[in-house]
Amino acid sequence: MTCTASPRAEPSPQIYPAITGGQVTADVTAPNLPGDLIGQRVRAAVKIGERQAIVIPRRYVATRFGVDYARLVDASGAISEAPIQTRPAAAADAVEVLSGLRIGDVLTPAERAR
Repeated sequence: MTCTASPRAEPSPQIYPAITGGQVTADVTAPNLPGDLIGQRVRAAVKIGERQAIVIPRRYVATRFGVDYARLVDASGAISEAPIQTRPAAAADAVEVLSGLRIGDVLTPAERAR
């Protein structure tokens, strides 16, 4: 498996930094929004920002003593382990790698504990 990035792109709304009465104010553009909702308070789930992520299958991660590792394969075929920092991904069987891997790294699945 070779690491690649997957973009996550959605339009970004304007979020105002003040919280009043537990509410955050935002200006968003929503397709097919009925005209009678404009200017009204509505509950909404809003994705903001854009970033690239390295997402790998969970079977490529070995965890020992609370530290996650990925097995890297170099050009000669030698395997080494690199510590990585992960967080859950949208899919249950995958993780997002926050640090420890670069785009283009070649991975091999982690060995199961015996």
